[in-house]
Amino acid sequence: MSLWLPGYGLINFNFQMLQKLLDLNCTLIDYERMVNRNDQRLIYFSYHAGVAGIIDTIWSLGQRLKWEGIKTPFIKIKQTLYYSDQKEAESDFHKLADIIRTEGLPQEILPFVVGITGYGNVSRGVQDILDILPVKEIKVDELHEIENHSSDHSKIVYKVIFREEDMVRPISHDSGFDLDEYYNYPERYQADFEQYLPNLTVLVNASFWDTIYPRHVSNRALNKLFNTDESPHLRVIGDISCDIEGGIECTRKATDPGNPVFVYDPGKDDIIDGVAGRGPVIMAVDNLPSELPRDASIYFSSVLKDMIPGLVMVDFTQEFENLDLPYSLKKAVIAHKGKLTKEYVYLYDYL
Repeated sequence: MSLWLPGYGLINFNFQMLQKLLDLNCTLIDYERMVNRNDQRLIYFSYHAGVAGIIDTIWSLGQRLKWEGIKTPFIKIKQTLYYSDQKEAESDFHKLADIIRTEGLPQEILPFVVGITGYGNVSRGVQDILDILPVKEIKVDELHEIENHSSDHSKIVYKVIFREEDMVRPISHDSGFDLDEYYNYPERYQADFEQYLPNLTVLVNASFWDTIYPRHVSNRALNKLFNTDESPHLRVIGDISCDIEGGIECTRKATDPGNPVFVYDPGKDDIIDGVAGRGPVIMAVDNLPSELPRDASIYFSSVLKDMIPGLVMVDFTQEFENLDLPYSLKKAVIAHKGKLTKEYVYLYDYL
């Protein structure tokens, strides 16, 4: 089932496994829940999710355009799991960049625009890979006029970053956008992202979302976009955040590296695995960092190694209150000796 967990967001949680661990009187430590005394997480794989997410999204685009009969250099990009590490993937992106600079992109997909929601660690991972290409960053308010630019669109990858103020607007016409107000009183705001969808070739969702906030992309908006005789510009949505029926409403399910994409048909309000069909291709792999096991593991171990002495020396036969663990490790203990710790007792309601 899905559950909102502090520090995670909306996730799929394996309660059967948790119950079994409790039945066996286990101690469970979630290293991603390690925080410092300012409650800042010490280990997070969001950057690696961004890196793997954009690679898989560009791969998805290449496959989709191939199905459409459009020859592009994007077909040279592989899924992330087929690269030995991030460096090898970057090598292919450098080759892709050279082709775009010299040969250009086909007219059918110009101007080629990648929109990215969010500006945190996930977005940073996305941009580190995307920026290998001949990228030109534009402002959100330039999107509607981009086709009128005199540039040679064929040799440019346009990038636009959407912040909160770009995706929603105040319901009251008498007030402007205020970030603190938006997060504290989201009911005072409504979605305003739909207007940009016709200008995007690829949308990468790398932003935080919760059920109290307006959706970025609704099914209604996609139905409006695709309810025309012509094929819309939008081909792929890389939903790295992967909130089921969340910020991207048509994300009906999480996918996995073995079956990473599906097409959402707005007219039928249905999904079908693969890249064929009318509607955007949705890349919704929810375990993206696992596609970069070497890079993610090196990063993980570099943070955890200083914790190892405290972890191996502690006497786990003691009660939780008496465990002599470093502060950050102790904050990450979800269960001890078969019982949920104080911060996680609310999970009993779901067992």
